[in-house]
Amino acid sequence: MIFFDIDDTLLDYKGSQDTAAKAFSKKYATHISAPDQFVDVFNRVTDHHMARYLSGEISFQEQRRWRIRDSLGLELSDQEADDIFADYYQVYEDSWQLFPDVLDVLEKLRGKQLAVITNGDKDNQTYKLDRLGLLPFFSEVITPACADAAKPDSAIFQLAARVAGKRPEECWYIGDNHALDYHGALASGFKSVWLNRKSRPERCDHQCKDLYGFLDILQLSS
Repeated sequence: MIFFDIDDTLLDYKGSQDTAAKAFSKKYATHISAPDQFVDVFNRVTDHHMARYLSGEISFQEQRRWRIRDSLGLELSDQEADDIFADYYQVYEDSWQLFPDVLDVLEKLRGKQLAVITNGDKDNQTYKLDRLGLLPFFSEVITPACADAAKPDSAIFQLAARVAGKRPEECWYIGDNHALDYHGALASGFKSVWLNRKSRPERCDHQCKDLYGFLDILQLSS
């Protein structure tokens, strides 16, 4: 069984988010004191409120609202924040782009059991996979709502293995986040590979720079 992460593994999430944040900063420039720094601000705010969502402190919709309020520094009603987030999200969704290796590698893995473990909201991530044409490749989309736990908690990986009818040691996992993906899966008994697209310096026993490298690792282990 082979499990994949989605954001920054299959989808260029960071690139799409930065593109949308730049467009957003132009539209709402009157509320932004330093437009040239807005992308970094938006990324920090996003990380902060996603962590709150994953801890169970706020809902998925609430993290979206707080990202808008904090990045713009405005006191907004829920509806106002939702409306502004919709402006951002339209640009973000329109800029979604797969990494160039994704479709070819998934095609090469046809006939294998493939699924997803992601820290995103299930409806949102399933829609994302469908919009990108990837949903037919995967039998399951496992999210924190399924396991009442988020990566790197072993509970989400253990649940994924049970849903697949496999023991953890029969499962592979690949993702871009060194701590959440690689170490989370490894500590859960999975055969774990770090997708290090940006050649980051963290130490890791099993890593690859693209999904073709992951194919090589799978073939060497078969």
